Amino acid sequence: MTLSFVTQVLGSWRGRLIGLALIGAIIGGPILVGRASAVPPPVPLRTAPVTRGSLTQTVAVSGSVTASSLIRLNFKQSGRLAEILVTVGDQVAKDQAIARLDPSDLLVAIASAQANLASAQARYDQVIAGATAEDVVIAQRQFEKVKANYATTKSAFQNSVLGAQLDIRAFSDRLPSSRDQVTTILGNLNGVAQPVATQQPPTATDPPNLTPEPTLGTAKTDARAAIVNVNQAQAAMENALTISSAQLAAAVGEWNGAYDGVRSGIIAFDAAVSGGSDGTQANTFYQAAQSTYTAAATKLSSAIDSVTAQVAVAQTNLLAAANSLQTGGSRNEINLNNARFNLAGAQTSFVNLQQTAATAKSKVTSAGTSLTTVTDAISGTYLATQASFQKQVAGPKSYEIQAALATIQASQAGLQTAQNNLDNATLRAPSRGTIASLSIQVGEFVGAGGTNNPFTVIANTSVMQLHGTIGEADVAKIAIGQVATVSVDAVGTVGKMTGRVVSIDPIATLQSGVPVYGVDTVVDIPSAGVRPGMSGTANVIIASRQNVITVPNLAIRAQGTRRFVQVLENGAAVDADVVFGISNETVTEVSSGLSDGQFVVLPAPRAAGSARPGGFPGAGGPPPGVVR
Repeated sequence: MTLSFVTQVLGSWRGRLIGLALIGAIIGGPILVGRASAVPPPVPLRTAPVTRGSLTQTVAVSGSVTASSLIRLNFKQSGRLAEILVTVGDQVAKDQAIARLDPSDLLVAIASAQANLASAQARYDQVIAGATAEDVVIAQRQFEKVKANYATTKSAFQNSVLGAQLDIRAFSDRLPSSRDQVTTILGNLNGVAQPVATQQPPTATDPPNLTPEPTLGTAKTDARAAIVNVNQAQAAMENALTISSAQLAAAVGEWNGAYDGVRSGIIAFDAAVSGGSDGTQANTFYQAAQSTYTAAATKLSSAIDSVTAQVAVAQTNLLAAANSLQTGGSRNEINLNNARFNLAGAQTSFVNLQQTAATAKSKVTSAGTSLTTVTDAISGTYLATQASFQKQVAGPKSYEIQAALATIQASQAGLQTAQNNLDNATLRAPSRGTIASLSIQVGEFVGAGGTNNPFTVIANTSVMQLHGTIGEADVAKIAIGQVATVSVDAVGTVGKMTGRVVSIDPIATLQSGVPVYGVDTVVDIPSAGVRPGMSGTANVIIASRQNVITVPNLAIRAQGTRRFVQVLENGAAVDADVVFGISNETVTEVSSGLSDGQFVVLPAPRAAGSARPGGFPGAGGPPPGVVR
């Protein structure tokens, strides 16, 4: 029954599987038991040598490159925009031309400034050289000419005054005789024009008389008409004598006194000049006397006009009287001959009288003209030409040299200003950067200065910085001024640069709920390919050691608060208590406890596959019991 059961079980596929399993267990059991009881081979140790070298500890700040500032740029010189040399987005170097104004007017200003400078230089050279012999002769001749004209004019002034004095005296002295001539004529006329008895009118009893009665003769009528004019002439002459004795006499006296004052002023000036003293005080005295004389001469001319006006009235009336005696009825009247003769003589006398007055007035005017020339000489011409002559003889003064030099310096400054204006007509980049905007088109007018409406805005890339953030655990490790190595991902190894920390945010900001601090690192010399917006990292150096012992960070073990390493001694790992220093992402400084030549034990790697029996994974490994 048992055999039939086994046969029945093995007849199915499940039975056959069970059977095979039982056969394997029977055969393999002893083998597994033997192997389990065998001793496993020793695990090889991984080691690393203790090394000596430099160690730098850094804090990484990741972020992006930014321009340090935006420069708002405008022309210093106003004008019309002639040319734009860049477009938005262009990279510009320091001092690269960006745009230009029309320089036409500025070039003209430079030419004018150059001419002014040349003139000032020529004047300075002339002052330094002093006067030539020819200049001295010319100055001397000019001075001699002025002196001669001055002497001639003084003489003319004096002669005119003396002549006017004589004519005025003659005019005044002849006025009474002219008046007497009028009185004589009046007597002649009165003798002819004596009145006759008047005829009695007829009575009613008288017979009618058809023949008219005789009247006054024509000669008497004309004589009486002439008497009216002569009386008016006599009144005018009386007025002339009154004005002459009062107004004219006073004006003459005042004028004579003013003339004496002018003469005194001229004498004082001449004395000062001949004595070599300053003529300023004498000139001041003369100016006052000349002003007084001018006023007196004006008053004298007015007084002469007042007298001659009355003489003219008398002359006009005498002429009317003479015409009255030339009618048909009286022309041949013998009794009127004396009157006619005296009237003719009076006419001649009055003409001469008026001519004398006119001559006197003309001489007063001539004296005034001469005095004006004298005044010009005393007030400036004489002294100026004298000073010019003396200057030519004496040579240049120190103050003249300084004045000429100052003119040169002022002209040089003017030329420099004109040149600066021309230079400022070209707008240049103050530093390396990127053109961010342009606001004016070619042909438009550009105002000078100011940055509220800049012509262009430049992103300053001459000083670029990397702005990034770090956590609160690292912010206390860094400080402003620390050196950093900056790398920019987009330019690879070309973007390796140095920099320094320039700012750290005093207050944290939250990013995804995590507090972070902003850090700015200025790049010392940006690489050519670096542009604002590129991502990068600034590794801020917080500590550095030279020629120190280091071990890999993998070799450091920890048990609680204890940190130590294991060293290889006689093929075995032995704990070593050491003092650690600074570290970076790969190695740590060991201040004490290790020496050169030792090996530290590294942790065993995680199993990645079976090793070959009796050996190490791979080929070319360290000796048995050591893994490096």
